[in-house]
Amino acid sequence: MTAFKIEVDDKAVRQALADLAARSRDMAPVMRAIARLLRNDAEDAFETQASPFGGAWAPLKPSTLKRRKGGGAGARILQDSGQLAASIGATADASSATLTAGKPYAAIHQFGGRAGRSKKVAIHARPFLPVTRDGELAAATSSAIIDILRDHLRK
Repeated sequence: MTAFKIEVDDKAVRQALADLAARSRDMAPVMRAIARLLRNDAEDAFETQASPFGGAWAPLKPSTLKRRKGGGAGARILQDSGQLAASIGATADASSATLTAGKPYAAIHQFGGRAGRSKKVAIHARPFLPVTRDGELAAATSSAIIDILRDHLRK
C-alpha cells in the first residue's frame, strides 16, 4: 500500500478560518454583551427581590419596616433610597467585562454578615450580583455567557 498526501487549498475554508481568527482577536463586542447581561441580572434581582442563584431574599425585619417612611408600606428590600441599585455599573473592554456596586455597604448585603457598632447587627445575605464570594457565577448567568460566546463564534 502506498501512502499519499492531499493538501486542501479551499478558498472558502481559508476565508472562514481567517474570519474566525479575526473575531477571536476582537472580543470587545462580546465583552460588552457580557457586561450588559451581568448588569441586567443585577437589575432583575432588585426588581424581583430574589437572588440570581434562585430564591427570594429574606424579608425585612419588623424593626426595619417600622423605621421606613410610612411604616414600611410597600417597602422594597434593599431599596429604601434606591442608591444601591443605582450604583450598579458595568463596563467592558477588549479582554474583560466588569460589574460593580458603588456603595460601601454593597458587600454586606451581597454576602451577609455582621455590621454596625461592635458588629451586633446580623445582616442577611441578599445576593443581587450573579457571583459568589469565590467568583462562581450563577448557573443561569454562566449559561447565558456561554450562549453569547457561541453566538459570536457562529457569526
